[in-house]
Amino acid sequence: MDGQKLVVETTHLRSTISSEGDVFVRVGDKYFTKKARDLNVGDAVVIHNEGIERSLDDIIPVLEHSARYRLARDQIFETKKEGESVEYVPRFRALLLCSLAPNDPDLEAKILRRGGEDFSPEDYRGFKKTLSRYVGDVCEQTLMNWLSGKSIAPENWENIRKLAALNERFAALAESKERNVGFYADYQIYVGLHRTVKSYLAKKSGNAGKDPAPHHASSSERGKYAAEISMVTRRFFDERDTSIDTAIVTGIRPAEKERISGPLFLHPKPNPALRKGIVVGEKKELPLIDHVNEVVDTFYITVNALYDALNRYGMKITGDSSRKMPLQEAGTILSTFTSYALTQLFRGDSFNTKLFEANVNFAKTIHKIDEKTALGYLRRTYECFNTEMKEGKVDAMFGMEYGTLAHLIDIVQQYSSALPRTYKEWRALKIDVAFIQADLNEAKERGKRRELGRMLDKLKDKRERQRQYLIRTYELHKESKPFFYTYHQENIKAQPLMSLKEPTYAELLTARTVYESQGIEFLHSSTVKDILAKQGIPDAFRLYVPETFIGEAKFH
Repeated sequence: MDGQKLVVETTHLRSTISSEGDVFVRVGDKYFTKKARDLNVGDAVVIHNEGIERSLDDIIPVLEHSARYRLARDQIFETKKEGESVEYVPRFRALLLCSLAPNDPDLEAKILRRGGEDFSPEDYRGFKKTLSRYVGDVCEQTLMNWLSGKSIAPENWENIRKLAALNERFAALAESKERNVGFYADYQIYVGLHRTVKSYLAKKSGNAGKDPAPHHASSSERGKYAAEISMVTRRFFDERDTSIDTAIVTGIRPAEKERISGPLFLHPKPNPALRKGIVVGEKKELPLIDHVNEVVDTFYITVNALYDALNRYGMKITGDSSRKMPLQEAGTILSTFTSYALTQLFRGDSFNTKLFEANVNFAKTIHKIDEKTALGYLRRTYECFNTEMKEGKVDAMFGMEYGTLAHLIDIVQQYSSALPRTYKEWRALKIDVAFIQADLNEAKERGKRRELGRMLDKLKDKRERQRQYLIRTYELHKESKPFFYTYHQENIKAQPLMSLKEPTYAELLTARTVYESQGIEFLHSSTVKDILAKQGIPDAFRLYVPETFIGEAKFH
C-alpha cells in the first residue's frame, strides 16, 4: 500500500515521501526504522546529503530546542522582546553601557534598542575614548564592536579584568574564566556550538578549509568544553559517510497542491543529478537498535528522573520557610507543578497536556482553587525554576554537575520525539480513558451512563487497534520493567483519596515482596546507572527519590 504522501520539512531539505515508507531515525548513537506516518517534529532522520545549502540562521531555531543551548545563551545575553519577536543583546554590551552612561533616563531602552532607540554617534565616540583609558591599546573598531554588541565578549579576556576598574561587576565575569561554570564557560559553549554548526555547513556546501567562525580560546580550552558541545550537536548532526547524514524534522503535513494567486503552484523539481531527500526503504550500513523497546525504556528511565527532579523542586519551593505561602498555593504547586513544567518544556505533547488538565481538575476539586489563580502560582514557580536552573542552583540542589539537568531535558526530548507517533497517541489516550471512566463511576442518570459507556467503548477499541498496529509494525509486545515505586504508586491510586498516606519503609518492602511473588520484575539501579552513564549524565541518578530502588538485594 502506497499510503498518503507527506511533505516532511527538515533542517537540511524538504522531502515528499509515502506515509507507509520506512525511514531511519537516529536516537542516541544508533538507528531504528519506523513508518513515515509515525514521524514526529524533532526526529533525526537519515537523508541523502548532496547539494545541501543552509546557513546558521536556518539552524539556530532548532538549536534553541536544546535546554543546554538555551542555558548558555541566557547567561550571556539580555532578552529584548517586542510583540512576538525576541532579540538577544550581549550582556557584556549591557554592562558596558550601564557603566558608561549610568544616569541616562532612557538607558534600558537604548541598551535593548527598544523602538529603535540607541545612543548617538557622539555618545559612542565619548564611550570609546573612556574605554581606551582602561583597556589601553585596543583599536577603535574593536571597541565599537563591544559597544554595539557585534562582539559577545572581548577576544582577549584580560580586557574584561581591566574593566573591573570601571565597574566592579566586570570582575565576576573575568574571574569566571577560572571556574567550570559561569559566564566564561557558557560563552565557550555557545560560541563553540555556533562554530561547530558553521564548520559543518561550510563542509556540506564545499566551503570548508577556512575557519568560518574564529573561536577565541586555546585548543586546550576548547577541549575542556568539547564533551558538552558534542552532547548538544550530536543530536542535530551525524555524518555517516559522504552520501548520507541526519537532519531534524521541523514540520510534517499532507502533500497537497498549493494555490498561490489563482494558478496552480508546484514546487520546482529537484536537480536529477543530485541525490536529495529522506532515505526511504533502502538498506544502509547503520548501527541499528535491536528493538524499539530500547527507545521506550530509555525514555521511561530518563523521563522518570525528570519527573522526580520537578516533583522534588516543587516540594522545595512549597517547604521554603522564606516564602509565606498560602495553603491553597502550596497544594496547587505540589499537585500540578510537575505536569505544568512538562507542558512548558515539551510544548505540543498531548500526554503532558492531558496529564496537566487532570491535575488542574484535581487542584480545583481538592484545594478549591480557580484555574486562573492556579496558573498564576504555577507560572511564578516555573519562572523561579528556570532562573535557578540558569544559575546552577537546581543542579547544586541534587549534587550534580552544572548543566546536567539541561542535558537530561534534551535527552528526554530526543527520545520522546523518536517514539513512534502512534505509540505516543496510544499512551495519551490512556488518560482519556481514565477521565471517562471516572465520569462514568460518578454518573447517576441512566442516559448519561449509557452515553459515557459508548464513549468509553470507542476509546478502548481505538486503543486496542493502536496496540495491534504497534505489535504488528514494531513488535512492541514485550513488557518493559517498571520502577518499583512508580508501579506501586499507580496501584495504590485505586484506593479512596482520603485513605492515602505516605507508606513506611516496612510497608514498601512488603509491597515489593508481594509484587515479585506475582512474577513482576523491576528495573535495577545498576541498569539505570548504565543507561544514564551511556547518555553522558551519570549524575542524573541522584534525581530519583530514595524509594525508587527500595528493596533491591543490596538494600536489605
